[in-house]
Amino acid sequence: MPKFCLIGKNDVCVTTLQMRWKTNTVACLVNENTKTVLHCARQQDAYTMTLQSNETVLFSLMDQSSKKVLATRAFKVLQHQQQALQQRRLSWSIF
Repeated sequence: MPKFCLIGKNDVCVTTLQMRWKTNTVACLVNENTKTVLHCARQQDAYTMTLQSNETVLFSLMDQSSKKVLATRAFKVLQHQQQALQQRRLSWSIF
């Protein structure tokens, strides 16, 4: 799974994520931002999804029976903001 997506000021990150895991129990992949269960599987599985977001999304792998969080991973969405000083310097530069 990639670790981040860099977007412009009013953009949305659109990317495909593939997550893989291996556990001893039935585990569910959860989008913690929306509290949505995305996929549940026994022991070992892989899940592919298309993500569209303008903010960091936190995923967790949760044991289905005990509801214990087995792992968490954040997919960061970073906004690129050009600094005003840098922009002004570029517009005045003759080189």
